[in-house]
Amino acid sequence: MTIPTRTTGPTGITVSELALGSWNTWDRAAYDTVVQTLRAAMDAGVTTFDVGIYGPHLDEPDPDATEMVFARAMAQLKPRREDIRLAVKAWLPQPGIDAPTFARQLDAMLERQHTDYADVLVLGDLMAPREDYSAFVEQLAPLLLSGRARAWAVNNWSAAEVAEITRQAGAAGIAGPDYAQLKYGLTRRSIAEGAPYRELHEAIGVRVQASDVFEGGLIFGPRTDGTARMIGGDIGGTQARITAGVAQIREAAASLQTTVAGLAVAVPLLNPITANVLVGARTPAQLRDALAAFTLLQEHTAEEIRAVADAFWFDRDTVAADASWGTRPDDDPATYVVQAR
Repeated sequence: MTIPTRTTGPTGITVSELALGSWNTWDRAAYDTVVQTLRAAMDAGVTTFDVGIYGPHLDEPDPDATEMVFARAMAQLKPRREDIRLAVKAWLPQPGIDAPTFARQLDAMLERQHTDYADVLVLGDLMAPREDYSAFVEQLAPLLLSGRARAWAVNNWSAAEVAEITRQAGAAGIAGPDYAQLKYGLTRRSIAEGAPYRELHEAIGVRVQASDVFEGGLIFGPRTDGTARMIGGDIGGTQARITAGVAQIREAAASLQTTVAGLAVAVPLLNPITANVLVGARTPAQLRDALAAFTLLQEHTAEEIRAVADAFWFDRDTVAADASWGTRPDDDPATYVVQAR
């Protein structure tokens, strides 16, 4: 089975409904396993990959870093560049911390990936509220106009923030973002399925990319091999409910003859404004579990899947749909702490 495709927002880039991400992925697997996983993904129809430079190695690449392992594997597999959609992260300044320019970050990644353009430049988390996005727009414009980035997106921004930067981008003569990468899956849906993003899509065409659909792997229950998971901060207070609900999640997936991963991937694909779902599959087995979503979507109706999944919408009562960080607009994003456990 070849998985379906959808388009992103206003630019209309064709992407696979399943995308693979690099955060804590390729650097946590044996190289041969990375090659096998990427080969299996592309054989299944995955075309879209999200890659970032995580850590202080912008100018002196770490050969064991996730983006470098990915680059070596793709060079070995040799897909045609026109068949691949490459999304590249550009990190933003944080309170008290500067960041390299978007151009410098993009150039470093393009050199690593042996290409002269990114299909999408994804602006990272907006850690502090702002009203003036001119510094971002001024950096984006030459990258878009030169074709080094063919479109752009944002990561974990509120709908209001996306609307405002879109307005400012339009005033500067460039297109707005194609999509917002949001934490969105079986257990976390309030922002991506809320009225603000739905209305934003209707107004300007921006879509949603679902990420962290497995909540750092918590939905699968404890690991049995003793290794740690990298799990984001407990935004919205959902993680205790997830841990307590693991057995019920497994039973729900089994009732639909699918995997837990398949159910988690399928839920955001039921949303018509979703462009695709981004997962971090490190092995062929993990990839197969995620690909089960497409059999599930063929064999069961949206109503059947939603009825089973409804009990696991754990952020329904704790998350404001107009927030960016997954709870309320006045939350302090400094509390977002990644934990290995």
